[in-house]
Amino acid sequence: AGQFYPGKKVELQKSLQSLIPAKSGAKPTIAVMSPHAGYMYSGAIAGKTFAEAEVPDEIIILGPNHTGRGQAVSVYDSGTWETPLGKTEIATDLAGQIV
Repeated sequence: AGQFYPGKKVELQKSLQSLIPAKSGAKPTIAVMSPHAGYMYSGAIAGKTFAEAEVPDEIIILGPNHTGRGQAVSVYDSGTWETPLGKTEIATDLAGQIV
């Protein structure tokens, strides 16, 4: 937060609202492959992608290790994931099935 996207809740909400069009006919979704570059580069296509997807209650996020610090591969398997928009509980059972 604060590096690739705004670090404050209100600023992030405004950014996302400008990128995500109103949902029109969202479809049941099995998987989404979304770009993750800075909003100026890929925000519009990511917004359109998520506007057309019915996002389930539990999701799996795969992402690269941009910093090179820590392990090459990891699974966050308990606790909460915190963003400027709030905290999200980790689906411990689902994470356990992955590892």
